[in-house]
Order: sequence, then structure tokens, then C-alpha cells
Amino acid sequence: RYEKKIVKSPGKTEVVLVKDLFPDNPIQGGDMDFPIVEEAMACEQVETKKIEDLMKTAVKFGFIGGGQAGGKILEHFYQQGYRRVLAVNTTAQDFSGLNYENKLLIGSNTGAGKDPNEGFKAATQDREKILRACREAFGPEVEHIMEVVASAGGSGSGSCEVLIDIAKQYLRSLNKEEKIGVIVALPKETEGQRAKENSERLLGKLKEQVSNKEISPFVVADNERILKLYPRVSISKFFEIANKSVTSMFNMFNHLSAQDSPYMTLDSAD
Repeated sequence: RYEKKIVKSPGKTEVVLVKDLFPDNPIQGGDMDFPIVEEAMACEQVETKKIEDLMKTAVKFGFIGGGQAGGKILEHFYQQGYRRVLAVNTTAQDFSGLNYENKLLIGSNTGAGKDPNEGFKAATQDREKILRACREAFGPEVEHIMEVVASAGGSGSGSCEVLIDIAKQYLRSLNKEEKIGVIVALPKETEGQRAKENSERLLGKLKEQVSNKEISPFVVADNERILKLYPRVSISKFFEIANKSVTSMFNMFNHLSAQDSPYMTLDSAD
């Protein structure tokens, strides 16, 4: 019924109702009455806060961590100074120990029980909620979004493809190139057959997107191989070491690409 005008200013976008398209047919009371949401009649404001990493990097990355493992890997990115981080999970208890602000519960808070179908269903049903969370966590200056999951579980592996698609949608809304990468952690051999099947399923689906260059970079962290590098490490310490190994290597390239060198220079494209 109302004509809208979009007004942009630094840090804020306003959708203003400027004209009644049917002035000769005003809203009447009585039988013609219907509820009007007050907020829809006023200015709808979309605040965009400035988000800055704590160190100089070549690329402004945003990270979505799907499931428990994805959220914990993001904790290490956060500790290294990255601030565009968002954890998405089907159970709130997996947010314990995560010190960053943006954590989004999807589904019914019952977890996925290593069933990827449950993770997929929860992410699909809460798609709009995830998209809004991306806006809050990443802001308008993000340049490249990385999806981070473990392939063996239910929440992360099941939601992975949906989260990739949402990340693309968010970058399109910013009129930016759909630069999407994936970090996926493979299970250890001791995690069982179901974990192996979940992992094979996800890798098979991601393979096509990698081949079509829809995903780049594609980083695979093989926990079994990392375990062989640290055979005497306890289980309680293993995942901390494995996660730090992956995030430190990733950060090293992003950091070095932003530095000047008299010998050889890496740029953001590299």
C-alpha cells in the first residue's frame, strides 16, 4: 500500500514510507479494519556496525562455524584476532567455552545426533535467521566467507551446503563476488563407521563445487594424520592442537600476504 524510499547514510540504511498509494481509499474501521504493525508504519532501520580484525590481513574473512567442531575451530580464529565469526549449532550446550559474541541456535535445541539430515533440516528451516546473523557478525566490509565444519557429525556436515548457499546470498546482497571457501576436518579412525559415512557423503557433495570453482580455498584437515604427528597427546588436548594447527597455517598466509617484503611479495590474490 505504501511507496518506500531507501535512504543510505554512513553506517545505516533506512527504509522510509513516503507515500500512500491509495489516498482515496483510506483504511476504515469496523468490518474493514485489520491489524497494522506499528513498526511497519514507521522507519525500518538496518544498523551496520563496523567490524575490524585485530591485525593487518590481506583479506577480510568472515567465518561460519557449523556444529560443535566448527564453533571450536572458530574460537582459535577469534583468539588470533579475527572478529567476523559466527557459530551455528542445533544445541546450545556446544557453545560452552566459546568466547566470541555471535552464536546462533537453530532447530529445536535437541542436537542432531550425528544425523546430517537433522542438521540440514534445521539450517533450511532457519535460513532467514542465519542470513540476519551473517549481517550482524560480518558487516558490510567482509570480502570472503569461510565455512568451517567437521565432516563426521550431524549439525556441521548436514548444514554445510545450506550455510554455503546462505553465505553466497549474503555476499550477493552486498553486490560482491561470491567468494566462498571451506575448511573441513576429517574424522579419526576411532570415531567409527557412521562418522566415516557422514564424512564421505559430505566430501562427495563438496567435490562438485570445488571442481566447478564455486569453493576456494578448500582446506582439508585430516585429524588421523595430525594424530600421528602427536601420538602421545591426550584426547583432551588433541583437538586443541589440531584446531590450532589449521588456523595458524591459514592465518600465516593471510598475514604474510599483507606484509611488504624486499624479496618476494604475496598479495591478496595469492
